Amino acid sequence: MYINFFLFFIISCNDNIKKNNSVLDESSNEPWPFKIYEFDSDGNIINSEIDILDFQPSRDCQACHPNHVEEWKLSSHYRSTNSQMFKIAFENAKESHFDEGDRFCVQCHSPKLFVTGLYESELEEGSLASEIANENIGCDFCHTQTRLNFNSLIVNDYSLIDAEYYNNPGEGIKYGSTVDPDTNNSFHKSVYNSIYKDSRTCLPCHNMIIRDAPVHMTMAEWASDPFNDMADNRSCQSCHMSYNGEYHSHMFSGIDIDLTQPLDHEDNQKRIASITSLLDSAAISYFNNSEDSIKSYAHSNDTLQIPFSIQNKTAHNIPTGTSELREAWIELVVYNKNNEPICEFGTIESNKDFLKYNNHNIIFTSWLKNGQDTVYSSIEAYDIINNSLKINETFEWNYSCYIPEHIQDSIIVKSRMRIRPVKPQLFYSDPAFNEYFHLLDNIPIFDIEQSKIEKTIFIH
Repeated sequence: MYINFFLFFIISCNDNIKKNNSVLDESSNEPWPFKIYEFDSDGNIINSEIDILDFQPSRDCQACHPNHVEEWKLSSHYRSTNSQMFKIAFENAKESHFDEGDRFCVQCHSPKLFVTGLYESELEEGSLASEIANENIGCDFCHTQTRLNFNSLIVNDYSLIDAEYYNNPGEGIKYGSTVDPDTNNSFHKSVYNSIYKDSRTCLPCHNMIIRDAPVHMTMAEWASDPFNDMADNRSCQSCHMSYNGEYHSHMFSGIDIDLTQPLDHEDNQKRIASITSLLDSAAISYFNNSEDSIKSYAHSNDTLQIPFSIQNKTAHNIPTGTSELREAWIELVVYNKNNEPICEFGTIESNKDFLKYNNHNIIFTSWLKNGQDTVYSSIEAYDIINNSLKINETFEWNYSCYIPEHIQDSIIVKSRMRIRPVKPQLFYSDPAFNEYFHLLDNIPIFDIEQSKIEKTIFIH
């Protein structure tokens, strides 16, 4: 029933946002140009007006835009086919679904290959075409986009391919969000296009429904708040491409880092700093709920009740995107006056430890299901159990902690929300991960600053 309602909502949302007009160039009232490609139900290109060499490599952009390129090379857009997690999922998809599995993955992770109909194996190593393709979601794919795609990526066993892009590469024109771009430019023509300020530029890939299961629905989560959808308030760009006074960040910070590098690697330190700043205000916690508030005193040899609530302050769920890979949870610890724990909830000793899924801990995540089996790749999913903290949701809970008789004076209750981009369980889900166990050490854990709260309680 939930899925049917969700699908009804998505279809309704798509119908509404299609009323927005991205077809005409505001300056000339002429239709925005784009090149056509057509594919069959297996994702094979029937016809394409786009050649891989219509796209330029990022090094052509670097001379004039060094900061943009440097930041983009730290992004998940740049690494979208390079992570070990993707490579294993990609090989599995090709093994189980053959060429269609290849096309299913590249339609979002390597869209230049998708719109040209090329396969990575067809590219000569070291060639310009290979360089362009291996930059994945690169400068020129985004900045030759001319129109919005208003639809989710909706796929099933009859066709795993559904991505539509409206690009105009190879014409010497770069489109962007600068209203009055510099026209004194011998490298390319610069044209303002309002879609670059619109959250729906993130479609179709950040809204995917497979076999009626809404598996990756960040855009739908955002649009479920009318305040966001009607006025494009809290746009994706405003958070994930923040403006520093000179230009918009191109790191596209979310929650992921490069797991092939240690946490203290210079590049990961830059990613971690950006993600930490992004997450600082993602959620706010309280020692109260709709029924009660925490007391300032308690008795030894008695059970302390700890009312708790946490509110999602982001413009989507926590976690979002590939939420089946991610975990957010509440760590709450009660300490005695010597800073020794009396009660612990949601604590782990290291970043590669499993969380304890039980009735005492608050954990936000999701699970993709194939029958009774939990899977970690969307192409294998037939259902989803989504236990994320929903957009605008305030989740309430009651913790209980027994205070031993010997506890005197006071205790301190401390809590925080923590989140990590990868569940350690993933590395035990497939034998192909066996050689990558060392990457577990590189999983970061982020603490959301505004979720950190503490309370001193006096013991009678």
